[in-house]
Amino acid sequence: MMTFYLLRIVSKEKIINGLDGVKEILMQRVEFFGRQTRGAIDPVNSLLNYGYGILYSTVWGALVNAGLEPFAGFLHVDRPGKPSLVLDLIEEFRQPVVDRVVIAHVNLGQDIKITDGLLDADTRKIIGEKVLGRLESIETYKGKKYQIHSIIQMQARNLASFLRGQQDYNFSLSSGNPSSPPLKLRGGRVGLK
Repeated sequence: MMTFYLLRIVSKEKIINGLDGVKEILMQRVEFFGRQTRGAIDPVNSLLNYGYGILYSTVWGALVNAGLEPFAGFLHVDRPGKPSLVLDLIEEFRQPVVDRVVIAHVNLGQDIKITDGLLDADTRKIIGEKVLGRLESIETYKGKKYQIHSIIQMQARNLASFLRGQQDYNFSLSSGNPSSPPLKLRGGRVGLK
């Protein structure tokens, strides 16, 4: 998986990244023992799952608009009923869209209400508005400013061109570390070089 999580400098000697970094950040406010997808009843995983569902529908639409088959992925294993290509493309947008919203929500101490194992209507409305707002926010992409949902659409088209062997595929939003080289798929083949 190519999810880029936040880096947080805890002290000059210690940099926390990845899922451990997310745990460290969130454990200051709520209990978070790790990622749970299906059937999650804890507040953080419930928020993440709900936000990913919104992002999932945006990515699905972008792939279909680009003429791609949502079920023919290359990073995630093809399984019946699993839209592997949606899951592939969503990876580069999880952190900058959903994880960022959820971490901010928790760090600001905002309410997360769960009723009968599900987020209540008010919490879903708040998180939904924040994720949709993030999709409409402006980021720099290839030297120009675009809304994130437009970047998702452009990335879907770039992926289609890559799969046809017409261009390399560059991952759109990085970890924010300018010294890290961009991730790239080359030559119409799947694999990192």
